[in-house]
Amino acid sequence: MQQESSILDWLESSGRLLARDNADFDYLDDEEEINELMENDGGTFDTDDDDDDLGLEDE
Repeated sequence: MQQESSILDWLESSGRLLARDNADFDYLDDEEEINELMENDGGTFDTDDDDDDLGLEDE
């Protein structure tokens, strides 16, 4: 057996290397779902939300 052969060479020579599927993935569905989740956020983000935990006060 040749020491410098790669695993890729071995897969090709043994017939175990499979071609990749050319499946088309529908990214549009995922984008719509993400947009829907972002719309339902409601904008409730508060930058001062954690100040109370640290004992900090607004100046």
